[in-house]
Amino acid sequence: MCPLPNDFLRWWFIAKSGDEIKVGFADLFTKRICVQNTFTFNDKDPLVERSKETKLVKNFLYFARYPYPEIKKQGGRTIALWKELAYSFMPGEHFTAKVTFDENNKLIKSEFKF
Repeated sequence: MCPLPNDFLRWWFIAKSGDEIKVGFADLFTKRICVQNTFTFNDKDPLVERSKETKLVKNFLYFARYPYPEIKKQGGRTIALWKELAYSFMPGEHFTAKVTFDENNKLIKSEFKF
C-alpha cells in the first residue's frame, strides 16, 4: 500500500493471492475498499519468457516492484506488454515495457513508455 499523490486519505493497494492480483484504492476517510482491476498472473507463455531475454525487459524488471506481463495480438504481431502495477492508478499506459514479435515470433522492436 502507498498513499496517492496529494491525497493522504486514499491509498493505492496491490494484493496477490495465488495467480490473481487485485489493485485498487483504500479510502481511510470512508473506510471503503474499491478494487480497480483484477489480473490473472500467467508468466508461462513462451513469448513472456522470450521478452525477459531482451535488455529492455531485463532493465524494467530490475526496478519494477510489481511487474505484470500480458500478451496481446495486433494484426499479425504479438506484443508482450509488461506493466508496473505500482503506477497503474495513473490513467493510460505508464511505466510499461513493450516487446513486439512478428507472426513467426521474431523480435521486431522493444520500447519503454514513462
